[in-house]
Amino acid sequence: MGQDNVVPRRINKVEGAAGQVIVSGGAGVVETWEQKKQSYVLSTTRDMTAASADVGYTGVGFQPTCIIIIACIDGSYQFTVGLVNRGGNDKSVSTTSATNWFKQEEFIKIATGGGKNQLGNHLSFDSDGFTLRWVKQLLPVGIAQLKFLCLR
Repeated sequence: MGQDNVVPRRINKVEGAAGQVIVSGGAGVVETWEQKKQSYVLSTTRDMTAASADVGYTGVGFQPTCIIIIACIDGSYQFTVGLVNRGGNDKSVSTTSATNWFKQEEFIKIATGGGKNQLGNHLSFDSDGFTLRWVKQLLPVGIAQLKFLCLR
């Protein structure tokens, strides 16, 4: 048998566990072990009749640096795909029919036609998720299914 050439790395005599990485806080700061997570899918819903509000989404397990959203309303053509990065640049494309797609300035635009929308704009990347500002326009109805792919 050959020698295992993996050298264990220790911080203050503590060896990291499987799936952990060493995180340095910079010069003069003690390194720590942290669980390595690179992606998480958060599934939730948005009641289209809900009032405008800031909503925090937690349970991601890390602070994202990029989020991709896929949202739709069951049984309809209403669909949106959005992206926001660490710089807060958020954009999306959405549709209200089988043939018309529109570029949006919002991270999320769930349109039910006739100007009846829920708009979601990114406010912050938080330690365990993110916060969105929802804006209700006119009187949309339905339940939107939301899938957020959070990346670090």
